[in-house]
Amino acid sequence: MALLSRAVKTAVCHGVSVFTVLSEATTTHQIQEICFALLSPHAWVLIRIIASRLGVKLNSLEVEVSADIDVRGTMVVDRDVPVGFQKMRCNVNIQAAEGTNHQLLEKLLAAAENSCVNLQTLRSGVPVETTVNRS
Repeated sequence: MALLSRAVKTAVCHGVSVFTVLSEATTTHQIQEICFALLSPHAWVLIRIIASRLGVKLNSLEVEVSADIDVRGTMVVDRDVPVGFQKMRCNVNIQAAEGTNHQLLEKLLAAAENSCVNLQTLRSGVPVETTVNRS
């Protein structure tokens, strides 16, 4: 089975946001990278914004998005394999300032998850209409 695991990490190094694309594959799958690139930084920024609004000081924050995809469906090698990701994971590594209320941190993470447009779109799916204009 041609199963790939791909991940995008968003981390902060000395106050600068760093986006790293990781892959077990030797070829670049740009469409999958775009999907990851939409979720990871968006979740990271939302957590930062909501933390600021709640007065929560974050010492470190890393968001890692990974997914499993069997490219046989995409490449039309096996029509029984669905096109798209079979599973996605979003892992948040967060360290708040010492003494931060645990319930406040949970509220922060729940609010960020609820407000993340890209995450909610992936979870619920949306109808997509394709229009082709021929010259």
